[in-house]
Amino acid sequence: MEQKTILEELLEESSANHEKHKKIGRAKLCASREEWEEAEAIYAEVLEEYPEDEEALKGRLMLRRKMEKAQRRDEKIRRDEEKKSSRKASGKRSIALVLVVVLIVCAAAAALLGVRNHRNKIDGLHSETKAPVQRVCIAEYQKTDAL
Repeated sequence: MEQKTILEELLEESSANHEKHKKIGRAKLCASREEWEEAEAIYAEVLEEYPEDEEALKGRLMLRRKMEKAQRRDEKIRRDEEKKSSRKASGKRSIALVLVVVLIVCAAAAALLGVRNHRNKIDGLHSETKAPVQRVCIAEYQKTDAL
């Protein structure tokens, strides 16, 4: 009778160990998929039943390290994306500034050419060799120009 009890105990212990290892394997799989909460819950469940289990303790420690590493990686990715976005915005501002400067320069050049052409027309009208009809036209032109 006693041998049966020992055998039954060994079978139960073996079954419990098998179940424990299945849970730890599932926790490792969850950790590899970055399903942190699920893996943590499984390790907590195993450690609740087997508080001194080395494999579960090591697994939980490794899980926490992986979580921290993933968190640092995600933070770096976020910072890199922010920098990239900032550079794009800065580039757009630079392009806009260049366009404004080009427009101002073009407007100034157009204004200078217009003044120069206007001055040439006036100077051409004031020449001494112009006929009296042209002098009347000059006077009319100057009146309209002064307005």
